[in-house]
Amino acid sequence: MAVSMGGVAVLGLPAAPALAGTSGSAAGKSALVGVLGYEGGPAPGGFHRTSGSVEVEFANVPLALEKKVGSSGHFRIPLGPGTYTVIGCGPSSDGSQPLCTKPKNVTLKAGEVDHLRLVWALAPVV
Repeated sequence: MAVSMGGVAVLGLPAAPALAGTSGSAAGKSALVGVLGYEGGPAPGGFHRTSGSVEVEFANVPLALEKKVGSSGHFRIPLGPGTYTVIGCGPSSDGSQPLCTKPKNVTLKAGEVDHLRLVWALAPVV
């Protein structure tokens, strides 16, 4: 099952969208905010923002949210307090399977905003 919530796809249980928090509640003020991209590339290297997706898996229910990320690499995902596993993915150079970060565990408290830099690939500096 997939349901769209303002750019965030909800995968899993039909009742689960209530867990994602709403802008009018205290829980809705908690969020994951960050940037997606890769490190390296042509000298001098550095961080390069890219489009892709960020998946958030809930620790205590079989549910995942997927947020599409535009070319700016920036994302904001409002969530309630809890523990989540976050994975960022970017496009592969040959268009096959996307390349993804290692899973990152994040715990949010009520009203907390956690800032993430998700690096999905390391490119050689040339």
